[in-house]
Amino acid sequence: MKRIVLIIACSILLLLTSTWATPIPDTGQTKCYDNTQEISCPQPGEDFYGQDGNYDINTQSYTKLDANGNDLPVEATEWVMVRDDVTGLIWQKDTEPGTYTWQQAIDYCDNLVLGVYSDWHLPTIKELSTLVESSIPYPGPTINIDYFPNTVSSSYWSSTNYPGISYQAWIVNFGDCKVSNLPSNDNRYVRAVRGGQCGSLGNFIDNGDETVTDTDIGLMWQKTTAPRIYTWEGALEYCDTTFAGYNDWRLPNRNELQSIVDYSRYDPAIDPIFNTRTSYYWSSTTDAEYSSDAWLVGFRSGNILSFGKSGSGHYSYVRAVRGGLCGLFGDSDGDTVCNDVDNCIDDYNPFQYDCDDDGEGDICDADTIDPDGDGVDVTCDNCPTISNPNQKDTDGSGIGDACNNAIDADDDEWEDSFDNCPTTPNPNQEDTYPPQGNGIGDACDCEANFDCDQDVDANDVTAFLTDFGRSIYNRPCTNEDPCKGDFSCDGDVDATDVTKFLEDFGRSQYNNPCPVCVIGNWCVY
Repeated sequence: MKRIVLIIACSILLLLTSTWATPIPDTGQTKCYDNTQEISCPQPGEDFYGQDGNYDINTQSYTKLDANGNDLPVEATEWVMVRDDVTGLIWQKDTEPGTYTWQQAIDYCDNLVLGVYSDWHLPTIKELSTLVESSIPYPGPTINIDYFPNTVSSSYWSSTNYPGISYQAWIVNFGDCKVSNLPSNDNRYVRAVRGGQCGSLGNFIDNGDETVTDTDIGLMWQKTTAPRIYTWEGALEYCDTTFAGYNDWRLPNRNELQSIVDYSRYDPAIDPIFNTRTSYYWSSTTDAEYSSDAWLVGFRSGNILSFGKSGSGHYSYVRAVRGGLCGLFGDSDGDTVCNDVDNCIDDYNPFQYDCDDDGEGDICDADTIDPDGDGVDVTCDNCPTISNPNQKDTDGSGIGDACNNAIDADDDEWEDSFDNCPTTPNPNQEDTYPPQGNGIGDACDCEANFDCDQDVDANDVTAFLTDFGRSIYNRPCTNEDPCKGDFSCDGDVDATDVTKFLEDFGRSQYNNPCPVCVIGNWCVY
């Protein structure tokens, strides 16, 4: 009976979430930091702008409940349950005394009767992670103790098992905020929850412009991993840009970044709609215990750990995000456009087309004629016979790329005459290497091809080793005395540059030949 009720509840939730994006709570971090210490929160254009403390996204909010599930005032001294006002989840107030193996924890929650409710379960790893209060340093407990007063600064079981390994399961440590996996026969703490547990609906939409929208949460993501690795400050700067026509991108906080982890997958642990390098990615959230560290989310399996923001070897990958800032206005259709300004709040329409300028979006306007079903009225559609919701028109001819017969050899929706790498698909047209750009798309750059012969082989290794070890203290790389191998243009040739070199090593005329050779100095210092 309990399983049937849960299935019915999930079915209802699926119907609800088809028209309403469910937000995730903020991390609770309100302070700002540079690479080593707390600072006044920077303003747009200043160094370190765009970090977690710059944004208040769905502020954590809780309500005390009695045994019947009734709301109690904040000053109540006795309560049984706690409602998360952002997610709607109902939590057991107290940590159950003692510790349990993973299966014992599942059985305890499944059989729990608390107050008038018997539909409790062990939380999933994403549900449990929403309780973490990232502003609290070790030893914690890293949770709001005004509502969860007896929480232990230790690890709590989730119901999520490690993919493919039945004897491992995920835990959240409320002492140091880390998310990791442990053998299921270990003994850990338990807190039950009710509601939720319908899993990650994975309602992702590929917008056709190198962005993907999670309509369940109302966030729009960069589809493809940024083309290089960055320090934490560099990641913040990279995300503060204009991309796909939007200028409100930012580095995601740890909760947002974890939201796209798919814990049922491994290597990479993410929906294949994304183009993802299997590695660690920066979040905008600083470790409250060590302000020189920030939180990383790993997309091999989904673990979360902190890592030094700067210094030799302290680089990680990046994926930018936008949206999620609607607050009380909400985002009913999950298109990242808040209800107070959305011209069609019930239908997904991130591009907000309104051909007749009547204030009602084409996608929900009864007068719209849309034969190709792309949400754009035929009067304004630059390709009315082929669906092209992003209306991309690379050459400015007025004919959408979907209908234009111009040559696009690599089929990346960029005509060859405009494509900065016409031989290799690169729809985002990234040109970030070297940092100042060189007019050659990153997909075509073969940075390690020092002798310009289409390959990266032993000769290039010899050239690289000639400069390896140069640094700001030992013959720094300069415009007058450049280095072969300072790919990041930071004045040295170190382990980070080795990693970049190895990305190209082995390319040849038979195996991904180098299409372009860079002539002249790679860096401008």
